[in-house]
Amino acid sequence: MGRMDSRTLVVVGAGVVGAAVAAAAAARFSEVYCIEARPKPGMMTSSRNSGVLHSGIYYAPGSVKGRLCLRGNHLLREFCQRHDVPLRACGKLIVAAEPAQEAALAALLRRGKTNGVEGLEWLDGAGARRREPAIQAHAAIAVPSAGVMDADALVRALVRLATDRGAVFAPGTELLGAEAQGTRLRLHCNSGDFDADLVVNSAGLYADDVARMFGETRFQIHPVRGEYCHIHPRRLDWVHGLIYPLPTALSLGMHATRTVHDSLLLGPTAHSVASKEDYENGWPPVEFFLEQGRHLFPGLQMDDLTPGYSGIRPKLVLPEGDDRQATARAPEGDFIIERDARHPGVVHLVGIESPGLTACLAIAEVVEALLAA
Repeated sequence: MGRMDSRTLVVVGAGVVGAAVAAAAAARFSEVYCIEARPKPGMMTSSRNSGVLHSGIYYAPGSVKGRLCLRGNHLLREFCQRHDVPLRACGKLIVAAEPAQEAALAALLRRGKTNGVEGLEWLDGAGARRREPAIQAHAAIAVPSAGVMDADALVRALVRLATDRGAVFAPGTELLGAEAQGTRLRLHCNSGDFDADLVVNSAGLYADDVARMFGETRFQIHPVRGEYCHIHPRRLDWVHGLIYPLPTALSLGMHATRTVHDSLLLGPTAHSVASKEDYENGWPPVEFFLEQGRHLFPGLQMDDLTPGYSGIRPKLVLPEGDDRQATARAPEGDFIIERDARHPGVVHLVGIESPGLTACLAIAEVVEALLAA
């Protein structure tokens, strides 16, 4: 099939979402470039997470997150199978550890059904322990459409697909500024300039900074860091899939993940940091992981835990009174996918935190439709 559009597109950011946008756009546009400040794609939020395929149960009905997570779950299953990306459809338990949490768990079940998540099942404590015998549970929701994947392999597969379709990736290329030149845009980078008809701002933690280069000042990314511990391999039979507590205001809670490579993770934590680059300062002690982990696994011991890695979520903060945040529970916020008011050829993707990994292909569909309009 011939090219449908002769315009030049530059995608800013080669995380999983930027790579997905580049792959989708390269099938339509004659020239697609994806610039990335880091030495290679997917080095930040895309790979510093749990690698979870989310179901869509958590997000407010009618939210962009909820809709694109549900769509993305189906698209990503098909993509991973087609492109040999490791994915285990292991399902998830969301656990109420004590009777006082039952009402909140029931409300989450109702939300998931409203969102159209299929196969949800209420389990009593005995039913939950039949599936995950090591946990402490009063009740649980079984979520069969959740799973776990190799996030690094997903990024590599998307980059391969985009490249095969003609897209060009430019790692080590940092965007320094932008200006309009007639109907086109000039992007000033550390390695030279790019001229573009269309730009997609998929800069993750730095999407607000990129937006300001185009004169858009409404967005602010609030970095929230999460740390992980590794659970000793001798506890491998404790976790058969994914085990989550009830979500908190800042995160989905410190959960247990059995990865596609059969390692065990406990985390992440969730706390604000001042810098978008602060992956190390102020790590919580292992005793904190032990205390939180025992809410799920009463038998957890200190020598079961080893500090692992950290990641930073690009939480979106909007000005007070901005009603776009009302579509999801504050301070969670919703994905923002919209054209720049000053430059119609620019599309901003802001606040693309979890479930951005799951939703990446669905986000790319939305972006492609905006660009083609």
